[in-house]
Parts: sequence; C-alpha cells; structure tokens
Amino acid sequence: MATILNFEIKIWKNLMQNTYYRTIHNQILYLFYYDELIHRKFMLINNVHVKPMGRIVRPHKNKILLALTSILVTLVSILMIQQPQWIRNYVSLCILTRMFPTEGIKYLSASIVMCTINNMMNAFYATSTRYEQFQFLLPINDERWRNLNKQDSGRYEMNKDYVFSIARCAIISIGTLFAIAMIMMIMLKSLWKISIFWTIFWPFIMYIWTYHTGSAFLHITSFIFILQYYLNLRQQSFLRIMQRLLLFAYNNNHITSITLLKHFFEHHHRMFERLQKDIDEHSRQLSRYITIIFAMSTMVTTYSSYLLFMTKQRFIYQCLYCMIAHAQINTLSVMIIGCAKVRNNNEKLLRLKQKCLMLSICEKKIFTTHQLLKFDALTTTLLDRPLGFQLTNGVIITSYTFITVIVNISTFFFLISQNIIATKQLTTINNT
Repeated sequence: MATILNFEIKIWKNLMQNTYYRTIHNQILYLFYYDELIHRKFMLINNVHVKPMGRIVRPHKNKILLALTSILVTLVSILMIQQPQWIRNYVSLCILTRMFPTEGIKYLSASIVMCTINNMMNAFYATSTRYEQFQFLLPINDERWRNLNKQDSGRYEMNKDYVFSIARCAIISIGTLFAIAMIMMIMLKSLWKISIFWTIFWPFIMYIWTYHTGSAFLHITSFIFILQYYLNLRQQSFLRIMQRLLLFAYNNNHITSITLLKHFFEHHHRMFERLQKDIDEHSRQLSRYITIIFAMSTMVTTYSSYLLFMTKQRFIYQCLYCMIAHAQINTLSVMIIGCAKVRNNNEKLLRLKQKCLMLSICEKKIFTTHQLLKFDALTTTLLDRPLGFQLTNGVIITSYTFITVIVNISTFFFLISQNIIATKQLTTINNT
C-alpha cells in the first residue's frame, strides 16, 4: 500500500509542475488554490512572520464550473423526484434518467441533491472571502509556521502526503466507477441511438460533478484531519515536556533548581496559551466545513445504505453505493476521531498542569500567590470545558459523537424504510 501511495505522490508532484494541470487540479481541489494565494501574498509582503490579512480579490473565480454543474444537476434531480412523468416528454432529460437504475431512483436523486447542497455550501458559505479564515493552511503546507521539532515535522510531512494521496485516490476511484456505471447503462440500453449529443453531454457533466462532490467531502476532510494531526503532535510534545518538568520538580529541591523550574513553568505556560489560542482559532476557521460535512455525510450515508441493502441494483451500482457508503463512514470516523483526540489531549494537558500547580503550592513554593491564582483560574476554567473542534452551534466534538451519528443514521434510515414500505403497500392495494 505504501509503495502505491509513494508512486501516486511522485506522479502528482511531477504533474503539479505543469501549469495547465495545476489550474485544473486547483479548480476541483480548491483549498490548494487558496494555499497558492496565501503564498503569493507572502511574496508580496516579503515577510514570513506576517500572516495574510484582508479581502481576497475575486475569491470564487475558480468555482464557476462547480456552480454551473451543481445548479444543473440539482434542477434535474429535483425534477426526477417531483415530476418523473414530465421528464419522459423530453429526450435530453430522459436519457439522464435512463443512465440510472429504475428502482430507488427517487432516493438516488435525493442523495445527489444532498451531495450538491454540500458542494455549494462548502464552496460559497464555508469558504471565506478573507485571508484570515485560511490561516489554518499555514502550518499544513509551510514548515516555517510549524511549532514542531525536526523529528515530528518529518513524520508530519510524510503522513500529510499519505493522507492527501488517499483522498485523491478515493476521489478518482469513485469518479471512475461512476463513469463506468453510466457507460455500461448506455451500452445496455443503446442510448446513443436516441441522441448522441445528450449521451455524451450528461456523462461529461456527471463526471465533473462527481469530482466536485468527492472534493467537497474527501478533499476538505483530509485538510481537517491533517490539521488535527498537527495539533495532536504539538500537544504530545507539550505533554512530554510537562512530564519531564514534573519529574525534575519531584527530584530536585535545590534553590537553583526551583528558580530554574519557575522559569520553565512560566515559559511553558506562555507556550500553552499559544497552543490553546491556535486550537480555538483553527476551530473557528473550520467550524462551518465540519458542520456541513457532518450533517451531509450522515444523510448521504443513510441514502447510500438504503440503496445498497433495500433495493435491487446491478452489480456495478452495488459496488458504487458500497464505495460511497464506505467513503462517507470513513469521512465521519476520521473527522470525529481527530476532533476527539484534540479535546482529550487538551484535558490531559490541563490535568498535568494542575499537578504542577499543586506541587508548587504543597512543596516547592515556586510561585507567588498572585501568580498561582492567575495560573489556577485559567486551568480550572479550561478544564470545565476543554477546547476542541466544534460545530457552528458551539457543540464540541468528542468520542461520544459516534453515538450521535449512529442514532441519527439509524433514525433517518428507519424513516426512509417506513416511507417506502407504506408506498409499496399502497401500490399493492391499488393493484388488487
């Protein structure tokens, strides 16, 4: 697996040297486009210590194709749900409907609408028009902004390449399988005999739409996860430092050691405040992305599972629905695990910091009463509600969020199943 990923990474880096490929690539995986904008801003400022600020000029110019395909696909999907009989009167629309399986087509159309809403909301609502909201990209792709030692930085760089590679491979795999499924339906139903133009037009539009959908789910999630991994490395490094300091404090009673400890505690307290500030800033910058992906992934997973288990499909579409459901479940799992780790590590840091303060109070007398009250007030406040990644409504994502996801998917699946069972029963009664 590592060999395949390394090969893909090497090819990708070579292709990114080509201007035309990089332009098309950044149209679809648009966070790389904003990363390039930030680096150009740095070149203009000529000072790596100044974060980019201000409004982005023409921030959505790379999303015109995304908007056009999304609007077109959404309108047709709504018609497939609401007016299936009306569509049959138009060859252009009829060809598209015949590329999909007949059974469960309304639920497939509904899932397409959900995916398109996710595309549009991530592109035009979650994505800001100001440089400040993209500062989470700085430590991801620029080593100068990472507060990591050489070993952690090297490990981070390697895992970052792997995560981005897995996301690209998943997007390409789903897009390719979707294209194969549509081509097979075209061949089986001889759709080219009806209209060659529309037989080429719709697969092309849907192929582009599939890549934009994969980007909105997997590409953005890969950035969220790798930022969480970066923060986890910083937290783990800080935990190791605090543990060594605590051990040093227990084993040394000399006045010189106590003075040194006081200096270290004050220095690392400032580092801790900086870490908490970074977590809070990155959480606010990504909260819209996380909320949208969290909600839409839950619904798309439910629809995909329903189409996979409750309807009869051709083998190629079964494989497609299985891959989509697997990708969505992994997206939710990776995001929840990454968010939960940040929150849990923060809690560990705060408890360790409390131990250091208790040691100062009970034994070493390292700090004055004023300093102790200041440190203790901050620690106690944060311990009541440890910082972490949160949704737009302020709910912090923890490991218990898995239970919420399972309940939501199960409830939504039950409602869909009840609806289809009632519809089938009504059809049976009418036929008899």
